[in-house]
Amino acid sequence: MARKTRPPAQAPLLPLGKGEIWEVGRRALGVSVADLARAGERPECIMIVQAGEDGGVVRGEIVAASAPSMVLVEVVARAMREPLLGTPRHPELIRVGSQAEAEMLATASTMTGVALEVTAHLTALESLQGHVELQLGGLDSDYRTQAARAGETVSTE
Repeated sequence: MARKTRPPAQAPLLPLGKGEIWEVGRRALGVSVADLARAGERPECIMIVQAGEDGGVVRGEIVAASAPSMVLVEVVARAMREPLLGTPRHPELIRVGSQAEAEMLATASTMTGVALEVTAHLTALESLQGHVELQLGGLDSDYRTQAARAGETVSTE
């Protein structure tokens, strides 16, 4: 069952996106990122998605798997200040997949006035993750990449 918590009410610094619900999560990506691979790291993506009919990607950032868990809070704060979709704002509700993520977000001053909810399924976020992996995996498996891995040259013809 979903649980909601609300940080103490204070004057918000950003306008409220009335009725906006954001789904937030940090997920491993099943693709290779050359810079991270050279350092022996695997990529993860922090994704913030606005759920609903008017939804879309609010922000997404790729981080190393070794990045501290608090990077989630930093990326959510950036999403509020510099969203890819719409004007700077904070949502009415943020959904996360774990109590640990909710507790971490609740400690941030940028979460003032934002309700937090823990839920088992983040439908919009999971859908986005599938699309991201498909798109990034497609770049990693094109014919030029495969030829280079096999030590073959590709002619212009």
